[in-house]
Amino acid sequence: MDDTVLGTSRRTWLVRPPDEVLATRLELYALDADLVMDDRVRSVHFPASWPGDALPLVSNWLELRRSDRRGEPWGGTVVERATQRAIGTIGCKAWPDGTGSVEVGYGVERA
Repeated sequence: MDDTVLGTSRRTWLVRPPDEVLATRLELYALDADLVMDDRVRSVHFPASWPGDALPLVSNWLELRRSDRRGEPWGGTVVERATQRAIGTIGCKAWPDGTGSVEVGYGVERA
């Protein structure tokens, strides 16, 4: 599994879109991006509805990614395998606190 894929299930992939995809989404209504999943390059469609109510947060995600090089705590995109379409997002607000707790937010499109 490459570093773009954060998790997988029978129906979905959880992927980390490259910064360029997030930056482009801020400027475009919808876009397609080639991502490596299951050792294959797959064209993932990011529809105009993605990431839903979280769109205003995309610029914050980019800023957090670029300012903190410890890794990727911020989350990823849920991609439906059958359609190779972005259908949701999941992310953490920050690194775990002293007790190991973290606040997670997510959103998935209605079926």
